[in-house]
Amino acid sequence: MTFAEAVAKIERDLFVSDEIGFPAAAAPSERDWSRAPNGKSYVTIDCGGLKIDGEASAYRATEEDAIESWLKAVRTYIPTYPGTLYWRERPQMSNRGDIRGKRGKFTIYSRLQCSPANHEGIA
Repeated sequence: MTFAEAVAKIERDLFVSDEIGFPAAAAPSERDWSRAPNGKSYVTIDCGGLKIDGEASAYRATEEDAIESWLKAVRTYIPTYPGTLYWRERPQMSNRGDIRGKRGKFTIYSRLQCSPANHEGIA
C-alpha cells in the first residue's frame, strides 16, 4: 500500500473538515490553534503510535513498515466511524537516512482530532 492510499483509507469513512483551531471564548474571531473545532486538543500520531509532547518520533526500517504502523496507530485512535476528522497537520512521510547508526529511517507524522459527530454536528 502506498502512503497516499493509507491516508485515503483513513479519510474514506470520515467527513474531513477544512476547519482548523477552536474559536477563542473571549474573541470568537480568534482561534486557539492547540484545539480542534470540536474543542478537544489535537493529538500527534506517528508510526510509533500516539505521542506525548516532546517525545521523539518513532522510525521504521522501511517505508512499508512506517505506513502500516501509522495506519494501525490512527485506526486505534479513531475506532468509531463515521465521524469528523480534523487535520491540524496532514500526514507527512519523512526519510531521515541512517543517522548515527540508528536503523529506523522512515516515519509518518500527523496531528489530528476526530469527533464521533458528523459534519452537521449531530452525535
